[in-house]
Amino acid sequence: MKPAIYFMSILIIFIGTMSVLFAADIPFYAEEHLQKGNEYFTQQEYDLAVREYKDAILFAPEYSEAYFRLGYVYMVQNNFAEATKNLEKAVELRNNYMEAHYCLGQVYQKLKEPDKAKEHSLKAVELFDADTPTLVKLGTYTALGACCLDQKDWDGAIDNLKKAFDLDQKQVSILNNLAVAYIGKKDLASAKEYYEKAIVFNETYLPAYIGLAGIYKSMGETEKAVSLYERVIAKYPEDQMDKQIDPNNPTVRKLLGDIYMDQKKSEKAREQFEYLTKLQPKNADNYNDLGLAYDALKKYPEAIAAFELSQQLDPQNFYSIYNLAYTYENQNNMDKAMQILQDALDKGVSGQLAARIHFQMAGIQAMNHKNDMAYDHLKSAIEIDPSFVKMAKEDKRLKKVVNLPKFKQLLDKATQ
Repeated sequence: MKPAIYFMSILIIFIGTMSVLFAADIPFYAEEHLQKGNEYFTQQEYDLAVREYKDAILFAPEYSEAYFRLGYVYMVQNNFAEATKNLEKAVELRNNYMEAHYCLGQVYQKLKEPDKAKEHSLKAVELFDADTPTLVKLGTYTALGACCLDQKDWDGAIDNLKKAFDLDQKQVSILNNLAVAYIGKKDLASAKEYYEKAIVFNETYLPAYIGLAGIYKSMGETEKAVSLYERVIAKYPEDQMDKQIDPNNPTVRKLLGDIYMDQKKSEKAREQFEYLTKLQPKNADNYNDLGLAYDALKKYPEAIAAFELSQQLDPQNFYSIYNLAYTYENQNNMDKAMQILQDALDKGVSGQLAARIHFQMAGIQAMNHKNDMAYDHLKSAIEIDPSFVKMAKEDKRLKKVVNLPKFKQLLDKATQ
């Protein structure tokens, strides 16, 4: 596998600038093996480079540069376990080894260990000087920004990503991550600005389109969001996208389907969710979404089939149970709906969903003229979430009972 050009450029810079670091007490043969390893590395003969660096270490077990170079070859080969072992040895031997700290920050970021990545990246920044290559600074600030994003340190992410942006104002991934950080700060206007900049610099950068469409959706501009998602699905060729971000991106299909549901374009939503079940046939949530679209289309048997399949895939997906009961209620099969809802409560559903289930059961019992049972369920819903007081006053099923003395007293007490 060929290494990333970025990684190659960094080590070529290191190889060209570090000969002055060789200690006087390093044996000649160790230096000779190191130089030979560097030659093999630049020729992309990585196994031979590994052999030479290991030979250098045999002659000089305290040779920090040899551990660094060996760790870097493993880094390029995506052998991160060996890379971290050798790079950590390099900084153990020489704690002020900026290049090794930089590489450790990069490796730990790839291993999704943000605390360690941040620790070594900050150490690298501390060791920067006037001769530090721009690519190293860029990579370090970018890694620090990503670490801060993982830790939800939005201000830290913005600070470091802006430093990276100052070094390379056309790297769209930096612009995209800045937008994500501003979303974290709930500054949608700034997030929108950075997504738009990313698209200007790279018209085929899919994450920016997805993010910008999400901003439009959050701001209530659903037509713009739909337009962007449709462009993503219809236009972008796979060979221009990362393998995990292609025109069949499930995230795009899911969000587009959600937008269509918000717009009450149920058939278009169904098309997106149907496609999702083909992309991810074992994802229970996809079948739950498909069931909601069928229910909105009043295609109740299809909705029931989708919800039941969601349950088979994930028996703990209580939302599909709730939605299945709702569909049976729409079919006027109240007994079946009540049975399903009671089963969900018996299985231990809790929190907001439990409140919704109790509220739904209150409505069904009110329609069945079982006022005492309706009262008990409504009381349980309000105890979990007092916002159901307002919903109770607006719910058509509860219209005939909310003014009864017992119900009125319950609602009044909850609003005090």
